[in-house]
Amino acid sequence: MFLATCICIAVTGCPHAYGQTIIHVDGSVAGGTEDGTSWANAYPFLSDALDAAQTAFETGGSPIEVWVTVGTYFPDENVLNPNGTGDTGTNFAVPRETSLYGGFSETESSISQRARLVQPIAYPPAGWTILSGDLDEDDDLSIPPFDSLFGGYGNRADNSKRVVNLAPL
Repeated sequence: MFLATCICIAVTGCPHAYGQTIIHVDGSVAGGTEDGTSWANAYPFLSDALDAAQTAFETGGSPIEVWVTVGTYFPDENVLNPNGTGDTGTNFAVPRETSLYGGFSETESSISQRARLVQPIAYPPAGWTILSGDLDEDDDLSIPPFDSLFGGYGNRADNSKRVVNLAPL
């Protein structure tokens, strides 16, 4: 099943307002330390950023914000497996006290600076942050998900069984 979710993730190790930590994620980042402390040093993979959020929460206990740039992210991709593992059991595990925000363009220093989405005119729309379970990237995106009655998405066996897993409160 294809799942599109609008979120932004930003990873920084610096405290944010109200004691929060921001972690930046940018799938197109080149260079930098890839530790999420700024857009220039953003994590290239959301899975790695969520692992860092889990560690930050366990060690600091403060709420975490993950800011993610526009693009498509897959749960089986990480720094050790940049092309993915193909494991349909993998998902984006969102830790407790972690908020995900999407739609960033690598320049923002506050959530209010993100571009607001209005009516999309294409599918998938430009300007969205998409968490996709289409691990082989071979689903037909020209057919919206609700049109699967008419034969779309015939190759779902290679997709994630669950795209996002939220930690219990």
